[in-house]
Amino acid sequence: MGMSLKQLDSILGTPDRTYRTSVFIDGHQVDQTNLTYIQRGLLIVYSTTRGAEQVLFTTRHAGALDGARVGDPLDSLFQRWGPPTAYGANDVTGSEGAAWRVGPWRALADAREGRITRLGVELGTPIAY
Repeated sequence: MGMSLKQLDSILGTPDRTYRTSVFIDGHQVDQTNLTYIQRGLLIVYSTTRGAEQVLFTTRHAGALDGARVGDPLDSLFQRWGPPTAYGANDVTGSEGAAWRVGPWRALADAREGRITRLGVELGTPIAY
């Protein structure tokens, strides 16, 4: 977390896809780049102000977060971590979104039809669902 693009490239190599976007957080525009590593099953969200600020697993083989993996039931996270601090429709992905505050981090999950489709962590920033 917080790594520069150069650091990410040295560890993960060149992303398969990049997508630039801007989001508004607390009324401030934040420019972001989504870095997709298809074979690794990873999506890194990089911002110009904070570096790598989200790491998301997009496939089951990419890894686990506290034992949970992509494809598991979203309800299993509610049982494991309790009620999320934010929950609702994720306007970006068109799926259900949930977030749990864990100290300075947030655990994130997106789901479709009750199954986790993306799972990861981010530096603690506000998320509006």
